[in-house]
Amino acid sequence: MIEEAEPAIQAIDSDVEYRLRLIRDDAELDDRAVALGLLATGIAATPVTDPALLDRPALETVLDQAGEWRAALYDLWYRLRIPSGDAPLDSWYALALAFGKAGGDTAKALELHGDVLQRMAAADDPVAVLSAEFGLAGEAREGDLDALADAVLARAPFRSALPRPYHAGLRERVLSSWTGLREEERPVLLLELKQRIEGLEQIRFYVRGELLENRQVAALLYDCARTDPQEWDEAALATATIAWIWRESGFCLQELNQSIISLPLVFDFVVQRIRHYEGSAGAPPAEPPESPVELAQLLGRLRVRIERDHLRCLQFDGSNWERREFLVPRSACSAVLRMPDDLRERLQDRFDVRLRGDGPQVWETAVEGAAAAGLTPTDVLKELAHWAASDTSLPVDYAIFTVPIGVKLDAPWEFEYEDVFCYTGFNEGFDRDAEGVPFDHIGIQNAIGQRLRYNVVKKAQNYTLLRRFKAQSFNLPDIAVAEDANHGGHRAAGIRLSCRIPTYIHYNGLTWKGLADVRLNRTFYREHLEFRPSDVPLASRLADWLGHIADAAYARGLEFDRTYGKKLTRPEGDK
Repeated sequence: MIEEAEPAIQAIDSDVEYRLRLIRDDAELDDRAVALGLLATGIAATPVTDPALLDRPALETVLDQAGEWRAALYDLWYRLRIPSGDAPLDSWYALALAFGKAGGDTAKALELHGDVLQRMAAADDPVAVLSAEFGLAGEAREGDLDALADAVLARAPFRSALPRPYHAGLRERVLSSWTGLREEERPVLLLELKQRIEGLEQIRFYVRGELLENRQVAALLYDCARTDPQEWDEAALATATIAWIWRESGFCLQELNQSIISLPLVFDFVVQRIRHYEGSAGAPPAEPPESPVELAQLLGRLRVRIERDHLRCLQFDGSNWERREFLVPRSACSAVLRMPDDLRERLQDRFDVRLRGDGPQVWETAVEGAAAAGLTPTDVLKELAHWAASDTSLPVDYAIFTVPIGVKLDAPWEFEYEDVFCYTGFNEGFDRDAEGVPFDHIGIQNAIGQRLRYNVVKKAQNYTLLRRFKAQSFNLPDIAVAEDANHGGHRAAGIRLSCRIPTYIHYNGLTWKGLADVRLNRTFYREHLEFRPSDVPLASRLADWLGHIADAAYARGLEFDRTYGKKLTRPEGDK
């Protein structure tokens, strides 16, 4: 069964790895696309007329001529490629032409770009729109970068992607959805969206040529709440609309971090995600609804459908807050749930019990064996943590387990920090000095525990209307690089490459998500050590096992050790 799952997982690895290498491994593609963009703007020129002669020296000549505009075009190309890792070349051509026509004014270029894309979709002859707007002439070229080079040098139209009819009349349709709300309903919705944005971890939207973070996006939504939608410019309309689509569909909004927020590009993202889900679910492609709300609801229904058979996961880059979704088949996770023999033997020897079978019952037996020996569920969890930290099938430096101690489980929104247990198991070969980690083992555990207890208490606020403070979004499983880039505590504790898997806990007929998780950490920066989608099944089994241990403890009225609900003040033993 594992063998059958591997090819699909490896394909996901390849896809995610490609999207991660926008700059690192695609430098030749980037240079060529940007050079052609610079030529299209008229900022730079080339002595060659044959596109086949646009070789490396010619590219460097173009790039060197651009001066300060070179960085501006690289930036736009990068933002256009997020979050999918690719940009339609015809859209890039139109953006470069718009940038040239706007005289290098990025805000004006983005507005013109969005307008041109909508007019092209509505026209009987899209090429005529492109030609008239930018003074192009001749027969339209079609195809790849070589065809684009031909079009740029000939100052001719160019097409590379399938028609996007949903761009047609986009502003009017979106505006109609906003003006169709009752006068008292619209500001309430926008103020709700404002608060939701403020509660998220790091938003970075590229709006009007500027990077807006949470407070600035929230301020824009607040301005929208106070004004008639007819007064909103295109950027405000696009920002408010993507927030509304997010509310209705439940996708990860931070997937649009760093990207250009315009109506056509926002809808490109949503439609592309719908097509991906349809393909993964084996569903026939549906015509995108005209209403943005109905489009969002379609995405939401497909998301629910896809989650029946897949884990929705994220790749996260801590250096720039980019997130990208990928899907892992649940069958691949189920295939590895059987308890490994060395873990079974370890638990049997430690608690003097016979563990048979797999699933929740084997962990119930382990918890009961610990109790019979005068020990606690904490001892079971410690054994699992140390086994995970030394597991050669998924090597890590730390294995971190976070779970409620076992109180207030009927009302978790009342949690205090000390009501949450967090334990870090270290690989015996971990050498903090060799890997440049400032904190010692106790310091690492305290830094991690403080942050993760805070996270659980914040997430628990999602379950009540009367909140003590703003809630924190529930997590999807993720793999992350550069976790320490923007967080002092992570830097001190060596949190650099991580894999995080949330799990569920059950108590008295209630199911709670977001209150327990497993985090695996590697402190040594090397590209080949980055976690990959194919690591998710092995990591997810640890989260399942954590849930089984917790459920067994709670069902028996047992708690986890309160020592790990607060700051540790002495070494635990050997560390």
